[in-house]
Amino acid sequence: MDAIGNGPLPHYSAFCVVWLYNHEHYHSSLGLLTPATVHYGQATDLLEKRQRVLDAAYAAHPERFVKKHPTVQSLPDAVWINRPQPLLETGVEPPPGV
Repeated sequence: MDAIGNGPLPHYSAFCVVWLYNHEHYHSSLGLLTPATVHYGQATDLLEKRQRVLDAAYAAHPERFVKKHPTVQSLPDAVWINRPQPLLETGVEPPPGV
C-alpha cells in the first residue's frame, strides 16, 4: 500500500465493515438479532432460547420483574431499507412497526 491508501487494504477494510455489520450488529428492528441470523433462518431458534432464559430468570426471581412476565421481541413481517417499487405504486401499506 502506498502513502495515500491505494492498495489491497481498503478492499479488505470494506469487506470487514460489511461482515461486521451483518454478523455482529444487533438491530432493534430485527428483535435484537443480526441480519445474518435472520437471513440464514436461525432467528426462531435463537428467540426461543432467549425466551427460555427469560422464563428461568422470572421463575427464579419474579420480584425483579415488576410490570409483567418478560418476553422477547418478535420479528417483524418485513423490513426494508427502501420499500419495493410495486408496493409504492399500488399504495399498499407496510405491516405495522416496519
